[in-house]
Amino acid sequence: TGAAEGTEVRLYDYTGQLLLSSTEHALDISALPAGSYIVLVGNYTTRIVK
Repeated sequence: TGAAEGTEVRLYDYTGQLLLSSTEHALDISALPAGSYIVLVGNYTTRIVK
């Protein structure tokens, strides 16, 4: 929440490979294996663990 409408959301694995990208405010990661991922939303970066 808090990102401007149309802000790109990108999900990377720890090797730097882009896995998912969207301008929606949600990404469906249900098909991805368990692990840690890096999420970039505009200029904000965080780590998520599935």
